[in-house]
Amino acid sequence: MFCRVYSGVCMGIEGRMVRVEADVSNGLPAFCVIGEVSGEVRESGGRIRTGIKNSGFSLPPKRYLINLAPADFRKAGTGFDLPAAVAILCCIEQISPELLDNSIFIGELSLNGSLIPVKGILPVVSKAAKEGFKYCFVPWGNAQEAAAVSEIEVYAAKTLNEVVAHLQGKSKLPRTSLEVRRRIKDRDGFLDFGDIRGQAAAKRCIQIAVAGWHHLLMIGPPGSGKTMLAERVPYIMPELTWEECLDITKIYSSAGRIEPGGGIITRRPFRRPHHSISDKALIGGGSVPVPGEMSLAHGGVLFLDEFAEFSRNVMEALRQPLEMGEVFIHRVRGNYRFPARPLVLAAMNSCRCGYYPDRGMCRCTPGQIQAYMGRISGPVLERIDMCIHVQRVGYEHMRASEAIIDSGEMEKGIKRARECQKRRFSEENISYNSEMDSRMIQRYCSLYKESESFYEQIYERFHLSARTFQKILKVARTISDLEGSEQVGVAHLAEAVSYRLPDETYGGEGWQ
Repeated sequence: MFCRVYSGVCMGIEGRMVRVEADVSNGLPAFCVIGEVSGEVRESGGRIRTGIKNSGFSLPPKRYLINLAPADFRKAGTGFDLPAAVAILCCIEQISPELLDNSIFIGELSLNGSLIPVKGILPVVSKAAKEGFKYCFVPWGNAQEAAAVSEIEVYAAKTLNEVVAHLQGKSKLPRTSLEVRRRIKDRDGFLDFGDIRGQAAAKRCIQIAVAGWHHLLMIGPPGSGKTMLAERVPYIMPELTWEECLDITKIYSSAGRIEPGGGIITRRPFRRPHHSISDKALIGGGSVPVPGEMSLAHGGVLFLDEFAEFSRNVMEALRQPLEMGEVFIHRVRGNYRFPARPLVLAAMNSCRCGYYPDRGMCRCTPGQIQAYMGRISGPVLERIDMCIHVQRVGYEHMRASEAIIDSGEMEKGIKRARECQKRRFSEENISYNSEMDSRMIQRYCSLYKESESFYEQIYERFHLSARTFQKILKVARTISDLEGSEQVGVAHLAEAVSYRLPDETYGGEGWQ
């Protein structure tokens, strides 16, 4: 007897539908899984047979063949256990085939018949809803994740018996409803910029970076507050939209980073990889590619501390994601795309000992200083929008009773700038100034006559590249939004230029 049910597999962050076909025939007893499958799928026969047996169903000694179609792409993971078990039970007339119409099944089967959560649920359920499926059966631990797709009815079960009883009409599983828990900013360990004394210039720079989503490099001596500044950035970022929540949850789902019972991610991620990380762990990869730290930080903050200590190939791997906002991974068995648009904050010392230009403490030679700064290539630096030197905090600021600038004040300016960008890009497919292309820059970054003359002098004097030319205009546009100005003035351009031009202190033209 033959039966077909539907399931799916996550490839990258996209779901693909899979037909799980089962055939039971006479002959020597055997259990075979075919259809371009990985090792964990091929060995699923033992799990499926034992799970069905321990659920109280008797399998006759026949030949069982499971085919995962289409066979033109590789199927990996353990989510095909449940659909294969349902298809076999249909073949031995425990379930009616009519009950399986418009349904998909995903889940791993334990030896005792219980269902175990699997990764990649949300992309698969989203794809199923687009394909017109009406019902979805998943393990209880994946319920909230799957329920984010409102176009499909989600039923969560703890055991195979519960699924079969529902299909047979003996007992109904309750439909899962989505529970979204947003965390309030003034709770849950809120970190305030007011805890940091001094550093007004660094706070201003961070405000601009967050408002326009501009990547930022902070250079300064140890203990100047670079890490403390970066840790507080997520708390002044705008709340995630529903679409952003879904995109981030898809990434974490495909990477298997959602805890059983977890649902939609509603907080902006903050990722801080160690400088010993590999290029594949940073941007994604592997034999079956999974998202890396760059994608796991999508919509949030990727903090690269000790930036100059990262290996050369890791830093060079940042080029495409910083430019495109996506990671493309090509394999013989398929191509994968991962969104990767975090706000990148990098921090580093100015030399090996960390104290340059304080010659009272720094003992590095000029050659050592230039060699250390040269660890970061020009193309990578060119893709970072802003750079600032974080100074050592003076005694009077350290002893101040309270900080001059706190998170509340910074957030007000960011909200004002975000409202300007929302109105400006209402007819465009972007959200932030940093995402503007050449056409948008021409349209939205208009300059006064004085501003045009000033910028022409800057361009010719410092031989700016086309990319740097555009990045300065984007940052200036954000500064003008913070000030509530419709046009970009000389003061806005001058401040933006100060975050880009080479600083002779660090000895090089590579800092354009």
